[in-house]
Amino acid sequence: MKTRNGFVSNSSSSSFVVIITDNKRIPEERKKGPYITEEQKQKLLDYGFVYCITTDPMVVEKTPKAHWKSKEDNNILAYNVTCNEDEVIEFLVKNNISFSAVRHYGHTSVFYKKDADRILFMDNLGQAFEMYEWKISGYSEEDLNRFLINRSTESPIRTVFKERFLKKTQSYYRDYEKMIEDEDGDK
Repeated sequence: MKTRNGFVSNSSSSSFVVIITDNKRIPEERKKGPYITEEQKQKLLDYGFVYCITTDPMVVEKTPKAHWKSKEDNNILAYNVTCNEDEVIEFLVKNNISFSAVRHYGHTSVFYKKDADRILFMDNLGQAFEMYEWKISGYSEEDLNRFLINRSTESPIRTVFKERFLKKTQSYYRDYEKMIEDEDGDK
């Protein structure tokens, strides 16, 4: 029996929100949208995004999919993925579509603005603490420092150049395809 060692994804959940145009309640003089073209909107719908009534990806994350579909006249599209959220980020960035997202059950928020050269990642430490630590740790300074040290391999707020991110995802795909070829050759 073979076991796969590379490109293993956990089963975390991530949610994405794309605003199509400004909310109808915003006064005309303050509107900035539309934020995406009709072509981009069609790409999103073809990818699996659906109309939604919230701009908060955390609400999308915690609401069953059947409840967040809404009428086409809404100005928001949403998408939820169980794993491999980098593929969705890659799709959105390659198509120059602004979005906000939450990754791994809301532990990290991700933001990208159309035409930006970077993607912003912000850790949501309270969300991570709520999910893992509060049930097993106390609130002592020692417990909280251990929690922070265990999570502090990176800065809690990071910007990643989009070109670097895209190269990294392509590298993962190449490594994964090579691994599959190698496994197929071992049969």
